Amino acid sequence: MDDEALSTPMCQVESMVNGKPITVASRDLRNSEPLTPSHLLLLRGSPVVLYENMDQKDNYSSKRWRQVNYLATVFWRRWTRE
Repeated sequence: MDDEALSTPMCQVESMVNGKPITVASRDLRNSEPLTPSHLLLLRGSPVVLYENMDQKDNYSSKRWRQVNYLATVFWRRWTRE
């Protein structure tokens, strides 16, 4: 895996880590979003990652997306267990 291919899952990992709440959720409906590192770093909540539709014929993009998704999933499982 080259540097460019590794940067995508690392960005996803960064988003996961910075999106994890560092406080408990408020019971106040006006302030329902818990504080996360993203609030401190970006002055807003975690960005939502949207995936563009991939062309079914483009096997390279599909394979790369699955690989990136797999790496992010592996990280998240380890992060939540440890």
